[in-house]
Amino acid sequence: MPETSNETPAPRASSWRDFAALFASLAFLICVSAFLLSRIPSFADLGTSISEDDFKTNIEQIEFINRHLPEPLPTQSQVKKIRYEAWQDWNLESVVELPTDAGRKYITKIRGLEISDQDPDENTARFELSGNSLFAGNLIFDVESGILRIECFSW
Repeated sequence: MPETSNETPAPRASSWRDFAALFASLAFLICVSAFLLSRIPSFADLGTSISEDDFKTNIEQIEFINRHLPEPLPTQSQVKKIRYEAWQDWNLESVVELPTDAGRKYITKIRGLEISDQDPDENTARFELSGNSLFAGNLIFDVESGILRIECFSW
């Protein structure tokens, strides 16, 4: 009868190395995936509350607002307020200061898109758009103060 040994065999060193390599690979993939998903705008804005303080420059603020409008704001726009909230749907309220001529031209441009029934007031524009999602908004321009109030939302 063959002799048996009571000694426990030593674990293979390669199995520990294999486990460590697998763990490191998975951790790396998770980190890369999280980074890439955070760079996609539709994911980056979900479950978010954003204000004007979350941007470094007026240009960044304008670019963010423009993603929610049918036409980009005039380049002379100065953002005074942004309130954005999102989860499944999103809601954006913004106050933008514009020179009177630029504000009137912008409102006229939006009204001319014929994307919704318009209010008789020439300083007001409405829009409803569909594409990847349905969204709508109201734009009200105060000629005296040069303030454009923006309210947009999705559903």
